[in-house]
Amino acid sequence: GVRWAIKEGKADASKVAIMGASFGGYVSTASLALEKDLYKCSVSFAGVYDWPEMQKSDDKSKYIAPWLKESYILAYDALVAYSPTNLVDK
Repeated sequence: GVRWAIKEGKADASKVAIMGASFGGYVSTASLALEKDLYKCSVSFAGVYDWPEMQKSDDKSKYIAPWLKESYILAYDALVAYSPTNLVDK
């Protein structure tokens, strides 16, 4: 969507920011690292920055809905790779 808006002249490529809260905060922070040429700024409110660390909680169920638990297990490697704490160098 951002690339389309820039191409169509609806957004200024030099001023594109991304913002989110909770999971969106995670996405906005990770996107800044993964799409460093696209976003100039990221705003995160209550974002998750280290999914594996968060899962060390004694009460994991409060973080992940029951229907997501199986997906989380299958996507663990991706969550590690895309956790902002593992993208600091970018």
